[in-house]
Amino acid sequence: MKLRVYIFASLLLIIATSVYVFINFGDHIIIHKIFTHELVMPIYIWVTVPMLILFLASLFHMIFYGFKLKFEISRWQKDALNLKDSFNAVLLGNQKKYTIKHKELNDIAQALSVSSIEVKNDISQLEHNLLYENLSANKTIIDGGYVKLSKSSHNQDAPLIIRNYLNRLDVELDFAKQVVKNKENYSKEVVEKAIELYARTVHSKELKSLLPIINQKAMNQIIERIQNNTLHIDEEMVEPLFNQCDDSQLLPFVKALKTQLAPDTILTIFKNLSQKELRAKECYIYLLLEFEMIEEAKEILINEDSYANLKAYLDLREAGKKYPLDMFIQK
Repeated sequence: MKLRVYIFASLLLIIATSVYVFINFGDHIIIHKIFTHELVMPIYIWVTVPMLILFLASLFHMIFYGFKLKFEISRWQKDALNLKDSFNAVLLGNQKKYTIKHKELNDIAQALSVSSIEVKNDISQLEHNLLYENLSANKTIIDGGYVKLSKSSHNQDAPLIIRNYLNRLDVELDFAKQVVKNKENYSKEVVEKAIELYARTVHSKELKSLLPIINQKAMNQIIERIQNNTLHIDEEMVEPLFNQCDDSQLLPFVKALKTQLAPDTILTIFKNLSQKELRAKECYIYLLLEFEMIEEAKEILINEDSYANLKAYLDLREAGKKYPLDMFIQK
């Protein structure tokens, strides 16, 4: 029953009863003794007052528990909204903690805060709202697509967000350059892949800026492009590139350089490098042997205790046995 209807009906009943008693018993009085005092009042007053007291008490009871129920419903609604926000957050890879009062819902929220969700089934029949949009975004990312999301509202290290950027790198090669230039805004995994992809298209003029952050996979891309003449380098870039090679990449790098630099040029570069870098000495000796400059190679090797592999190559060569030089290069 609505409060207004209850008040109206109660007051109507009280008035009707009082009028009835007044009409029929108006001249009757009742004397009631309370301790040493006597209360003398008409009978209709004795009827009306208890009804008013009962009415006021019941009204207070209804208002009190009405507000209590309203407050409890409000808490449930707030918790339900927080739980929905938590679910929406998890759908987009965020694991936010929301304050939820009711234990029944809080247990679900706690589970969501350490969970990830992958939407794989058809969602076309669902109502189109914010939840649907997030479900759709999640499904698109899981299926290998890219969804444009606000950077400020999402954790860039969340697995789903990382996957979203990796998907974008697969379909937008220009995005790799953007990530490399703003690497502080992206996760390490995204940056590493972007560096590798950027190495496939980087121009000679931009190559120097890539070197400080280049990784092994990207370096392999650079060496392959030098070998295929899709990336042209000058003499000044040889040493910076050499410094970024690991031991397994030195021989492929030197071989690639032979496709673009003249023998005299490459020999001069590595002769100078060998005086600063121990790793470069073996490359220099390799180049001497590759270019059939046997005597020059012997002059270096005769004074070295190491490089047994190259010495073995020369001994076999002098014995008339020919083996590919690459077999004797330590990788």
